[in-house]
Amino acid sequence: MAIVTEQQATLGVAPVCRALAVPRATYYRWRKPQAVVPVTPRRVPRALPPEERQQVLALLNADRFAELPALAARATPSAIAPVMMRISASNLRK
Repeated sequence: MAIVTEQQATLGVAPVCRALAVPRATYYRWRKPQAVVPVTPRRVPRALPPEERQQVLALLNADRFAELPALAARATPSAIAPVMMRISASNLRK
């Protein structure tokens, strides 16, 4: 690309790029300073927020789960679905 820069004053950019089989857009992209955009890592929560945690605990401590082992209560889709729907709806409102 340095040769294009050297010869642009005498021959012009287009003929030099054509002779080198380099698109003009590539030359201008190469000349353009690249903006450095800092990349911030996305925070992934490792735990439920306190209000969602309280909703889940309230559901799992309900009377209908009193006789079930812990894994059985957690694995019941019909029990977890309403809480997850409420959590999803509350996240949409934020």
